[in-house]
Amino acid sequence: MRYLWDHYHQHRGSAGRLTRLMMTLLFGRLRHWDMTSAARIDIVVANPQFIKKRIAKAWRRDAVVVHPPVDTSLFTPAAVVGDEYLWVGQMTPYKRADLAVEAFNALQLPLLMVGDGEMAAELRRRAGPTIRIILRMRFDELRHAYATSKALIFTPEEDFGIVPVEMMASGRPVLAYARGGIRDSLVERKTGLFFERQTIESLIDGVRAMEAWLPEFDPADAVAQAEQFALEHFDAGILAALEHDAPQGLDRGDQRGVRGRRQRAAAARGPPMRLGVQTHFSQNSACRMGRSSDRRRRRVVARSASLGFGRTASGQICGRG
Repeated sequence: MRYLWDHYHQHRGSAGRLTRLMMTLLFGRLRHWDMTSAARIDIVVANPQFIKKRIAKAWRRDAVVVHPPVDTSLFTPAAVVGDEYLWVGQMTPYKRADLAVEAFNALQLPLLMVGDGEMAAELRRRAGPTIRIILRMRFDELRHAYATSKALIFTPEEDFGIVPVEMMASGRPVLAYARGGIRDSLVERKTGLFFERQTIESLIDGVRAMEAWLPEFDPADAVAQAEQFALEHFDAGILAALEHDAPQGLDRGDQRGVRGRRQRAAAARGPPMRLGVQTHFSQNSACRMGRSSDRRRRRVVARSASLGFGRTASGQICGRG
């Protein structure tokens, strides 16, 4: 449902003729259905503040922010750091790997790019002699790349962004596009820098600023910041969200009216088929929670999209990108 509200025009522009026609015919109805469904949810949990604002705009709901979990214990700083910058991700259009290729071609600085996708072949053709592209890496090799690279180049606008936190947990800084969930994780001039526009020129300026700032960078600051997103903080955040007894209102929310509608709907459905709480991580954007009347029995079922984490309260990792 993300594309009902976000990046609609970009998604429609890249779709085929039949898909564009169906989007025009159906998206209004689907948005209405999505808002109606959202009104029946007891608790909405957003991954970052960025998504909390999107939820308020689209659904007119407040949301609790619980950041995705990152197993920071898997990453450690290295004693020796190289001169190569690092880019990691799927090579799809919205990730904007093309910006990194063109900027580092112009700068003639070394860049390692790790990832595969529909743009990989084209980017390989465009990459100059200072750029290495590796489609896949074993996890131990990726951890080594994190810890020994000069800095991470993070070009997309993401709902959160797990890779920058993994980089910081490895004791290295991040140069990131200044929109999206990265605003929750990166502390400017402490764990990295931002570049303001998704343009080659802005990224080039950002890399030059990073080169000048790197002598001031302290790896311990990055590691400490990454620890704020460790697994135990996710568990604590989800459990705290489940303790909210009152439904969160709509803008003009009359909570008694909301409760009344839910009670009537529950009576019409009969006894619930499933006790507990279900959380759904959709495209790293939001968790939807519906709570049964039996508060003594709760379970959390987490699912993640292809990018990001879902983690159950019992500690099982459900997905990782």
